[in-house]
This record gives sequence, structure tokens and C-alpha cells, in this order.
Amino acid sequence: MRLLLFDLYHQGHHGQFVRAVLDHWTRHDLPGTLDVVVSREFAERYGDMLATAEAHPRVRVYPTDERLGLRDRTGRRAVFENDLRIGRVLRAAVERHRPDHVLAMYVDHLQASLATGLRFRWPVRLSGIYFRPSFHYRAMTRGPGTARARLDDVQKRTLLRLALANPHVDTLFSLDPYAVGPVRALAPPRVRVVALPEAFEAGTTPDEAPAATRLRLGVEEGRAVLLLFGSLDPRKGVRELLAALAGLPEPLARRACLVMAGEAIAGSEAADAAAALRARGTVQVLHLDGFVPDAEVHRLFGAADLVVLPYQRHVGSSGILVRAAAAGVPVLGPTYGMLGARIAEHRLGEGVDTSDPADLARGLARFLDPHLAFPFDAEAARALATANTEQAMAAALLAPLYSPHP
Repeated sequence: MRLLLFDLYHQGHHGQFVRAVLDHWTRHDLPGTLDVVVSREFAERYGDMLATAEAHPRVRVYPTDERLGLRDRTGRRAVFENDLRIGRVLRAAVERHRPDHVLAMYVDHLQASLATGLRFRWPVRLSGIYFRPSFHYRAMTRGPGTARARLDDVQKRTLLRLALANPHVDTLFSLDPYAVGPVRALAPPRVRVVALPEAFEAGTTPDEAPAATRLRLGVEEGRAVLLLFGSLDPRKGVRELLAALAGLPEPLARRACLVMAGEAIAGSEAADAAAALRARGTVQVLHLDGFVPDAEVHRLFGAADLVVLPYQRHVGSSGILVRAAAAGVPVLGPTYGMLGARIAEHRLGEGVDTSDPADLARGLARFLDPHLAFPFDAEAARALATANTEQAMAAALLAPLYSPHP
């Protein structure tokens, strides 16, 4: 088996997922060779991890200088052109390395290429992770939805059906267990559709006591730590969360410390809102700007009292939800989509309409008010975390690649 791992992205979960695959492949000394094609940015950020993997005699890493085309452009046309470019990069990588099987770590942005005739000159198989299925959300969410949402569902179904018809496609993995059935209905019989666990680094405990972390961060005595983790962009609902915190009654606001851990929001509406909230002197606002190393991530979740997920109509899964479950920390998140379904099914916290600051404020008040009970099932959270580990994800991802179809 000549396996080619392909990923041109470097932010968010990409480093964690690639690490899980590399660790599993080398630890179990799987047969054949493994070629890893990643972006130059990925290689710079995760150089130590890649060097450790490449110490294995049958692993080779090939950073590419090809840059994706979305940095200064938005809109459907830009996304489509970007996705076609990714297909061209993959074709060049396949021609260079001649693998038996390609594992695309983010197949969403290969759909356009697969649907419009991406072909290789030999029968290489291609499998990948589909992160953002959403056409099944209307069946999971109350209300009829908008005409635009229905049109988007039709377009997503059509694109995915055409992509799955590509003769190179072998297995599609979904991090959304609720999507497996609807996706399988669009796939030809030869294509496997497999549910994939999330990749949480199980068994890792903070190297610092929660009280020490809170002291180091400067959390004021008597405040609950509300952790907002990840890149602080508009789709994460930062503005809505800040508006909700600003609307809290003063006694509850003085019980809250918002810790924002992620890349800067300077110059945005959220930055102005954060400054205004800080100036009010009720809610304490702390911001850890930039990339957060793994050790600090574990410390932050260990010190948190509540993890806030104010995502705006978020599509797909969230490793942050599993991290919170593993740390035994309740969440305040959306009722929408897969996140909403998981929060409700596993009793991980409170679901609200995250697009409405007033409803977010209601959920925050329920947590901050000592006289109110906040829903959280620690045992169910622990079970979810146990089932969603890096080891489980990597095993589920690699096993079908080495197994013939039944």
C-alpha cells in the first residue's frame, strides 16, 4: 500500500487530525509507505510533529508552496475556483507520488473537482473526511426554514451526489453521525459512508492546577470562568455573546469572567464591543491573543466553569464540544444542527438561539445564578469523550483504507 495523506489547510483541527493519523500509522507500523503532502504553512506550524513522523523509515513529508486562493476574496465563484485549484494540486501530487490510495483530510473543498471530472491516469482510490453536511439539518431543526436555505440544501445534495459518482471515490467519512444515512442515500453502492469519531487527545491532564491557572490569568476572586476558545471571527458569534454579557443584570455580570482564547479580533465590531464591555467594569474580559499551544489549551479547559459556543448556524462538528465533555465542563451552545443535537442528546449543557443575544443572556443567567440549576450530565459527557479520541478516530479512518469492500 502506497498511501498519500493530503491536506492544504493548517488552522483549527487540521494539525490535530493529521497528528492522529501519523501517530497511529507509525505506532502500529502499518504496511507500505506514507507520503504526506501539506501546505508550507502547516509544515512551519507543526514542524516538530512532522519531523517525528518522518523519522519512520517509510514516511516522507512534502510541503507544497501552492497557496490557496481565498485570502482576499469571498463569494461562491472564489470558493469554486479555490476548490478547482486544490484538485489541480492533488492531481500533481498523485502524478508525482503514484499512490494506491489518497486520504484527503478535507474533502469538502475537493467536491467541485471530483464533480467536474478530476481523473488520475491509474486506478487510485480516494477517501476523505466530509466535515460540513447540512442538508439534513431541516429535519433536525424546528421550523420550515427559508427558501434560500432550501435552495442551498438542493445545491449541496447535487454537488455531493456528482462528487461521489467520481469513479476514484472509495470511502467518505463523516464526523456528523446524524448525516451518515442522508449521505449514504446519495452515494452509489460502491462508495462506503462511515461515521468518524472526533479526535480528542484522551488521557491528557493539565500540568497546572485550575486555581493556579486562574491566578496566572488574573481571574478575579469569586468569578466564574466563561471560556470562548478558538479563532474569534463573526461565525463564532463573538459579537452576539458580548451583547448578551452586556445585557446581564449587574449582580450576575459581576460573577462572570470571559476568557477569549484565540486569534485577535482587532479592528472588528467585536473588538469594539469587548472594549466597551471591559470599560463597564462589570464583566471581567480577558483575551489570550494568537495561537494557543496544546499545554495551555488543557490548562484553560481545566480552569473553565462554562464553555461558551455561541456559533452562528454552525455546520458540522466541534472538537471544542468534546474537549469540554472530557474536562467535565458544561457548555452553552446552539440548538441548531449537529451541535444542538449533540448537546441535547448527551445532556452536555444548555441549548439556546445563539443568534439572539437575549436568549444567550437567558442561558448565561441560568448558569451564573446560584439559585438556578444548569443542565449537565457528567457521566454522559464522560462517555461521549471516551468514544471520541484521537486513537479511535485514526483507527476508524485508516482501517477501511486497508480493507477490501465487503
